Amino acid sequence: MTDLRELFRAEDLDVDDIWPEIHSRTEGRGAVAPVRRLSPRMAQPWRRVAIAAAALAIAAASLAFLLPLHHDGSAPATPNGSWTAADLRGWIAYSSQGQIRVMDPTSQGLAGDAHVLFEPIQGAAWPLSWSPDGSSLLFVWSRPGDASDPTDATSLNVLHDDGSVQQLTEPTSDGSITVGSFAPDGTVLMSTGQPGAGIERLDPATGHRTSAVAGGAGWDGWPAAAPDGTIAFIHVAPDGFTSIMTADPDGAHERTIAPLPMSKDASGLSWSPDGSQLVAGVLTRANVPLVFRLRADGSGLHQLIDGSFPSWSPDGTHIALDKQGALITIAPDGTDPEGLGIRPGGSGIAGRVGPWNASRG
Repeated sequence: MTDLRELFRAEDLDVDDIWPEIHSRTEGRGAVAPVRRLSPRMAQPWRRVAIAAAALAIAAASLAFLLPLHHDGSAPATPNGSWTAADLRGWIAYSSQGQIRVMDPTSQGLAGDAHVLFEPIQGAAWPLSWSPDGSSLLFVWSRPGDASDPTDATSLNVLHDDGSVQQLTEPTSDGSITVGSFAPDGTVLMSTGQPGAGIERLDPATGHRTSAVAGGAGWDGWPAAAPDGTIAFIHVAPDGFTSIMTADPDGAHERTIAPLPMSKDASGLSWSPDGSQLVAGVLTRANVPLVFRLRADGSGLHQLIDGSFPSWSPDGTHIALDKQGALITIAPDGTDPEGLGIRPGGSGIAGRVGPWNASRG
């Protein structure tokens, strides 16, 4: 059997520097397949092509071995799947027809400047939160449908700026959808919305999960962390009594800071960039979607607008939200509503407004 290393050297390919690396990564995986010598009639350039292909195959195998195990290798179906964090700073992510799209709200072209960031191979995706440096996007992935059917399996995932997808939770098809957001330290706060489940903190780098806020009667949803780490979330009691609650970064000193209308669902919670204010969305028992603004201590509670899925802009001057199926921005006092020419399409989680990229990295 031909020595592959000698064959490379015979073709003027210097492999001495990398051969120990190649050998160590292939050791224990079975012998290298025999290499058949080409006849003189099949000389250059085919010989070099075959050798180069073999080298590339070994390199690819070595690279695959080195990839983090928590990345599942899924990639967007469009070339826009990778991005530079600074390029999307201040952009709004949203879901339309199951795709995750992003748009620059300051662009004159508005809807015409929207880009597809992630196109799932199956089902629908819905963006939830950007990482602090803007290089990753937390999202829900529903398969095979858009989660309008409770039997659709949903999972929490991270889309990285190289286009890879990291699955954080196992798919569930019990009708609950795990939501969450990035904390300032890069961990993820998440909640299932199941009664008594509470809020968990997950480290995407290690997969380690810990309890952030203990659960109780009713359900807790839409956890979000302020710049100082304070955790805020929406709590809906079994009787529908709804409130905004906060806790210290370690989950201690849990407290109710503001009551909200009796509700049967919630649509998001977002801190202002300086951590002084909050916006929250709920769906009342009368099926009216409402967005509220309040100070971090719970004072100054104010109904802004009928809408859902609020998210604060990086400079704190605007809030993005869904109003009757259209993506709009408003001032924090509820004035100056401005349409962005986008009506996310789809049902279930396939047509939703998502987070504003507030990264400063």
